[in-house]
Amino acid sequence: MPAIKQLKHLLNQKKVSRRDFMGSAAALGVSTSLAASMFASSSHAATPKKGGSFKFGSGQGSTTDSLDPATTTHTYTQLVNHALYNYLTEVDNKGKLTGELATGWEASKDAKTWTFMLREGVTHHNGKSLDAEDVIASINHHRKKDSKSAAKALVEAVKE
Repeated sequence: MPAIKQLKHLLNQKKVSRRDFMGSAAALGVSTSLAASMFASSSHAATPKKGGSFKFGSGQGSTTDSLDPATTTHTYTQLVNHALYNYLTEVDNKGKLTGELATGWEASKDAKTWTFMLREGVTHHNGKSLDAEDVIASINHHRKKDSKSAAKALVEAVKE
């Protein structure tokens, strides 16, 4: 049996890891794209494995970092905040504004008053249900007089 066929057979029998398969295929002169397509077409690739760990490296972390979203100063704390907190809205992969905690929103004709409809069934880590007061408190946290929040400029126009 030619070496590549034998290698693919071992892969299908789950007797070789993806890493070993790719390395051996490269050693046999098989291009990375062809080896990857062979791996993807095998039943081995379609079987997820539970468990394991995910490691992510990011620069800019500091011993002075805080979980307070009003003190986010760099990419690392932005990533942490996006993993921990929710937002009223978000921009989807097509650049369209969509709701996250808000299910809808509308503005008055003069755009001075905005109404957000909140998603039901959202609870905080302590079991308290999300309500309008939580949203108001979050916005006010960023717009308070002594706030150093990068979002302060975005919410300065909010009167109340």
